Amino acid sequence: MRKDAMNNSTARPFTQAVKGVRNTTGSYADVARRAGYARSTSWLTKLASAKDPWSVAHPPTPACLPALARMFGVSEARVREMVAHEWFGVDGLSASPVAKALARLVDDLDQDQVALVVVKVANALGESGRIEPRQVAGLLALLERPQERPDAIG
Repeated sequence: MRKDAMNNSTARPFTQAVKGVRNTTGSYADVARRAGYARSTSWLTKLASAKDPWSVAHPPTPACLPALARMFGVSEARVREMVAHEWFGVDGLSASPVAKALARLVDDLDQDQVALVVVKVANALGESGRIEPRQVAGLLALLERPQERPDAIG
């Protein structure tokens, strides 16, 4: 990632999320406790003040993701996306900014809420003729087999 991009807070979504939790909890010790000590107080404090996340340490491991997701109140997929963006400069979705924002929001819904969104979108696309009836059926079938749903829109 370019150094000038590192100064932009949008280039640091994981750090911004950590700072947001700290703002509501009061200290990085509280943040570490909320994350089940998936990351230490020292690591979190250094990350928040560092200009480059690599100067602190390696990114969180996959084993840390469930605790971090609970702490941030988002899905594990969203935490993976934040880590990939901040440490590797990788944008996990190749889609428009609107589609990315929508994907993040939908990803944080429970399964029943996702079902409502999928049904409405599938029906709207079918009615507009933008997708064929078999494609609508395919989208609706994903609701019956959530384990086959992709983590992100690709």
